[in-house]
Amino acid sequence: MDVVCVGGGPAGLFFAVCARRRVPGLSVRVVERNRPGATSGWGVTYSDRLMDLLHENDPVAAREVRARSVAWHEQEWRLNGSSAYVSHFRSALERSALLEILTRRAVELGAEVEFGQEVDDVSALRGADLVVAADGVGSRVRRQFGEHFGTSTVTGRNRYLWLGTDRVFPRMTFPFERTDAGWIWMHAYPSSRTSSTCVVECPPETWEGLGLDTMPSDQGLRLLAEVFAQPLRGRPLTGRSAHGPGSWQRFQHLTNRTWAHENVVLMGDAAHAAHFTWASGTRLGMTDAAALAESLAAERDLPAALAAYDRRRRERANRTVESARRRSERWEQLDGQLERDALTFVYGKSGRRDEATLRRLRPVYRVGQLGAVRAAGRRARAAYRWYRNRGRWASEDGSPVVRAGDRVRSG
Repeated sequence: MDVVCVGGGPAGLFFAVCARRRVPGLSVRVVERNRPGATSGWGVTYSDRLMDLLHENDPVAAREVRARSVAWHEQEWRLNGSSAYVSHFRSALERSALLEILTRRAVELGAEVEFGQEVDDVSALRGADLVVAADGVGSRVRRQFGEHFGTSTVTGRNRYLWLGTDRVFPRMTFPFERTDAGWIWMHAYPSSRTSSTCVVECPPETWEGLGLDTMPSDQGLRLLAEVFAQPLRGRPLTGRSAHGPGSWQRFQHLTNRTWAHENVVLMGDAAHAAHFTWASGTRLGMTDAAALAESLAAERDLPAALAAYDRRRRERANRTVESARRRSERWEQLDGQLERDALTFVYGKSGRRDEATLRRLRPVYRVGQLGAVRAAGRRARAAYRWYRNRGRWASEDGSPVVRAGDRVRSG
């Protein structure tokens, strides 16, 4: 069977890796419109669940991702001159590094990866037995058959912009800044040993009041660097990628009624888009990739394989999108909470505790902010992670190799 994957992001490339390992006789070609090394965005965050997925499907890629990653053990929330710390383990690496690793592994395993190739019409791929649409939220492949996939989108209210900086944050940091036009904040985290990713978010009133809706991009970057001068320690902000500044967006929460139509199947952001505050978009797409490769290896024919993949992944992914949408709505309704100090804000932002409960528990929260308590917690969590993962990196030769019929975790 000849398979063409449209889109060379993490999901498409990981599918090529998984498919070639599970079904070595499968012909897989990945077609990417951008040139090598060109990518939007800065960093990719992930939890141990993604590392589990990588290790189970390709230990070689897993070790390379781990070696290129940075990690943090807590979040810092900055508001009204105070900070609050919350335990939170995550890892991150540059998106370009992840794509480089997966591209190399796909080619080493026998897949073809073609750059600079636009696919505007699926009919141009009529020689393929299967077309995998992994070309993002705005998927051209999916739009050709929109009435069959039943695409549904819900547009978020806030504006956001992906940026980067050479200031390396020591942890995931959320600085909130009050301006004359209203509140604006940043989701900042280290994505390499020399850079950090900064996602700036604000309500439309702040965006328009600051003039960011009409301001030239370079002027806008300077303004934002001034607004966040303290957390950035005076370092500049850089556009979404080295090839362009990017643009302000409103998030598109995306689901589909079905993921398969004839010989076309959806994957990653073309199938679902969960808000970035959920911090699992890359893992969801790569889980799709592993599940599709497993279905192709396990089922007798293509329709059965696509039906199994759709049945296994679609409803679960759509539920995740809905949960992420509800979480993002809390970020769109912060105005009444931003007059608090950071500690009260962090423990009250979910809306699950009333003011009286927050006041009663405040002494407990304050104990958790002590340096010695935080350090003890970090050591305990590090010990747990070591115990949990102690056998993961034991095999230096990349074993074991997954086989047709092996199951992957669907997260």
